[in-house]
Amino acid sequence: MSITITQLAEELNVSHSMVSRVLNGRIKGVVKQETAERILALAKERGYVPNTSARTLKTGKSGRIGLVIGGISSRWSGCYAQALLNEAEANGYRLVISTTNYNQQQEQSALEDLLSFNVDGILYPLFLDEDSAIAKKLQKRNYPLLTDNASGNFSQVHKEYEAAYDSMLAEFSHRGFQRVTLLTWDYDSNAVAFEQCAAKYGLAVEKVFFDASDRDNEKPFRRIADMNTQAFYTQSPEELRNYLNFCEENEIAKPQCACVYTMPFEYFRDPAVIGAIALPLKELVRQEVKILLDTIRSGRQTLKLQTAKFMLRNEWKTLWETQKADKWYQHYR
Repeated sequence: MSITITQLAEELNVSHSMVSRVLNGRIKGVVKQETAERILALAKERGYVPNTSARTLKTGKSGRIGLVIGGISSRWSGCYAQALLNEAEANGYRLVISTTNYNQQQEQSALEDLLSFNVDGILYPLFLDEDSAIAKKLQKRNYPLLTDNASGNFSQVHKEYEAAYDSMLAEFSHRGFQRVTLLTWDYDSNAVAFEQCAAKYGLAVEKVFFDASDRDNEKPFRRIADMNTQAFYTQSPEELRNYLNFCEENEIAKPQCACVYTMPFEYFRDPAVIGAIALPLKELVRQEVKILLDTIRSGRQTLKLQTAKFMLRNEWKTLWETQKADKWYQHYR
């Protein structure tokens, strides 16, 4: 039988309300950090499990949030899901994860399934069609949903890429390139901004599409090679690594490349990668969970910006070394 809040309070000689506040993530300005850490440590040691039925009856909240994600088999997506789970638990919430294998119909079903679990809010880092029945249903309810795009006026951490694109494409132009290949996917909301920035520097953009559910398919890489690509960008470090490996295996000259960088294992030593657009994972995950929980508590949908920055190799290496020394990232190597 798991320990109760009352038993935790008695063992620590603190009030029931203090333990409840800590376990529900409501400590700011009320509970000292040292005390909160003692409570969380003992709760973990004693195997505390929240009584979600009692909480739901009392507060109307289940203490659970949901995550809809394309998959967790790739290294990045697995780390991202784990980081969200850890951050949710640190704030007194359980995370329920639903995967969809990057199928839009399954994504809609996943939202319906999570609603049936009475989750208090949902993290949805995918494209949401604002004209879909589920989007209209959620919008009508003003449901706490954090999306990866601004459709439906839901909460969002908007990843601001424009300044980073401008710096990166200026660098490609400075190096004398006239074309840049963009390896992307359907529903990439940033492709238009990328093309607009490229036009500013007279760079033609050649788009090639990949399927996130079929990463072993080499057709996009063969097409890029046939195009004699000089400059290459993809948001996905995994796709960039796969392409560089493809070039080596087929003895194809590597173009100068860049990608998005969030955590240490995405760093490239290969000099063909001139730099990266940095969006550190720790800041992103903390912002996403905080905004969703704020939306749950206040009922107000919120938009926050996380500004990306393009870094050439030297600056990027410094960020990589800083992250490697940060204990937070040691769980996600």
